[in-house]
Amino acid sequence: MNELVADFAGELVSLVAVAIGSTLFTALGLLGEQAALSNMMTGSLALGAWELFIGAWALFVGVYLLGIKQLVPRAQALLA
Repeated sequence: MNELVADFAGELVSLVAVAIGSTLFTALGLLGEQAALSNMMTGSLALGAWELFIGAWALFVGVYLLGIKQLVPRAQALLA
């Protein structure tokens, strides 16, 4: 019985860690995109393009790699 509870707690901690990571990367990606657009509007195109790339990368990591590829299957497995 203790082994079952420990296994569930470990999976839950792992799920929460992935959820926090996904949220942080997504938030950083959105902030990066906002900063990129702001810099591009003020005429700093090189910096804006770099921030646009970094923001898109962070969104890809947060939404797709952590969110869709890891968080959703772990949550489904934990709830099933």
